[in-house]
Amino acid sequence: MTWDATNDNGMPVGSGVYFYRLSALSLENQKRFEQTRRLVLMR
Repeated sequence: MTWDATNDNGMPVGSGVYFYRLSALSLENQKRFEQTRRLVLMR
């Protein structure tokens, strides 16, 4: 997935530290994966 550095309203966001969460569920064995990461955006 690519983030275009805009908020939910389509407006550009400022420089700063942002957190994002990845989550997935395996279809085979129903194991869950979750990971939170940090992103630094510098304009």
